[in-house]
Amino acid sequence: MIDPHFVFLALLFNFLGAGIYVRKALLGRVRPHLVTWSLWAVVPYVAFLAQLSEGVRLPAFVTLVAGVSPTLTLLVSVRSRTAHWKTSRFDIGCGLCAVLGVVCWAVFADARYALVFAIVADALAAIPTFRKSFTNPESENWVQYACLTTSSVITLASLQVWTFAAYGWAAYLALLGAGLAATIGLRGRRARADERIVVRRATRRVSELR
Repeated sequence: MIDPHFVFLALLFNFLGAGIYVRKALLGRVRPHLVTWSLWAVVPYVAFLAQLSEGVRLPAFVTLVAGVSPTLTLLVSVRSRTAHWKTSRFDIGCGLCAVLGVVCWAVFADARYALVFAIVADALAAIPTFRKSFTNPESENWVQYACLTTSSVITLASLQVWTFAAYGWAAYLALLGAGLAATIGLRGRRARADERIVVRRATRRVSELR
């Protein structure tokens, strides 16, 4: 367990990751998935309010920033037209399920349900980006998600009281960030290796023709 004020260091990692991602979005080097980032720009605020109602203080602000960063990214991406606008029925289905989770929270009107539904909704919203990261890793950036994981781990280490309201969201974000960073990194490495193989084969064929 570390000092609770290390949460501010966690916030810095969040801002660092968001800053890098926004810059790459402006340059067209990443293409945020519309379904995922639209919901990521909404769901964390639900979790933030749920945490506040359960007495969570400093760690809740990491959750708040987890909503502010996607909001900024979405606005920048839409304005610069770098968002991934092509959506499948699968993507839309994930988005509808995520929205349903938020609606269920409103029906139950209980902070504990709110946090659970927020996590489920956020995870469902992440599926299109996982899918895109697997098939098109160059359209994403692993650093943003690595910063998210680091921020979440610091938040967990700084907790003084271990209740689900305090650790649930941070634990989820740590897993989410690690999963996306690993997927983008590994698939990106595989894609680059395949590209090098294709180039070598093409070069060899050219040499043989000569």
